[in-house]
Amino acid sequence: MAKYLIRIDDIHPKMNYQNFLLLEKLFDKYDIKPTIAVIPENKDQSICSRNSKSIKNFWKKIHLLYSKGWNVSAHGLNHTLSNVPGNLSIIKHAVKSEFINKKLKQQIQIIKSSLDIFNKNNIKITSYTFPAHSFNFDSLSALKKNNINIVYDGLFFRPVIIKNILFVPQQLWRPRLVPFGTWTICLHPNNLKKSDIENLSKFISKNYKKFITFNDIFELKINKVNLVDMLFSYLFALLIKFKRKLKKNKLVEC
Repeated sequence: MAKYLIRIDDIHPKMNYQNFLLLEKLFDKYDIKPTIAVIPENKDQSICSRNSKSIKNFWKKIHLLYSKGWNVSAHGLNHTLSNVPGNLSIIKHAVKSEFINKKLKQQIQIIKSSLDIFNKNNIKITSYTFPAHSFNFDSLSALKKNNINIVYDGLFFRPVIIKNILFVPQQLWRPRLVPFGTWTICLHPNNLKKSDIENLSKFISKNYKKFITFNDIFELKINKVNLVDMLFSYLFALLIKFKRKLKKNKLVEC
């Protein structure tokens, strides 16, 4: 039977807080404890909600969620993205990055600076969520230098270990029924419509017993990545690229 997790990305003081509060209310109702991928010092204006004022006592709110069992993952430092060829990233559908165009020493410093902000706010980070799903092997080395050995990403159908780093997969951006595996549904508060939240609510009401927490991952049997994992990931990445191309072509036709 499939298991589901929730991850909420692009958490920062100028996100769409109204949508975030609706999600929080929904998850509290079903005792679901998601992961929030927090940008500690956001400088990306494209993910700032025009209709939301900066959240007062932002770090106090994040710590409150952390205290009630929500997992907090570091989501880069500034979320400042530059274009990169997809073949430079370990996740092959990624086209922008905060990390890949930088040398190892710079990547180490970015991660350290982000973790310092969390430490200052009494939040212990155990996992890293790279912005735009984009990172390379230098990024993994930089994580290890900062004593982080969990990456919340990957298109595998289960958690796997690569180079002594645990990859917790993230494959979905909306709820879908699947027959097996461990699946993360990734949400972005700024992009959610009322209908998206309603559909998510309906899905959870029918399947809430299938949801697990980030800490439940460690109760699963986790193996090193194998050929089946890699093949699944490769085919899933191709599917994502195909859907993106199809969507782009439809927009051009309109």
